[in-house]
Amino acid sequence: AETFYVLNYVSADTGIFSGFTFFEGSIGDLEGGFVLEDDGTFDTKAATSKWTIVKGSGTGDLAGISGTGGFSATDGLTISFELNYKLPA
Repeated sequence: AETFYVLNYVSADTGIFSGFTFFEGSIGDLEGGFVLEDDGTFDTKAATSKWTIVKGSGTGDLAGISGTGGFSATDGLTISFELNYKLPA
């Protein structure tokens, strides 16, 4: 995956960010790619974000994919993420 962000510091310790991530690879036996729109906040303790799969961005076996998710990064080293997706039947 490749990610591009724009950061806006609201104060010396807090901010917001927006960006896009292009994923290319496989989910199970399905190969292709898609783009995630990424919006989040950060402070000195954590960064959190919400993802939305950009409609129409799916390629290959992942064409038509939709979904949402996000991540939480705390302590600088602990990251958890979730992506809930749906593919057309």
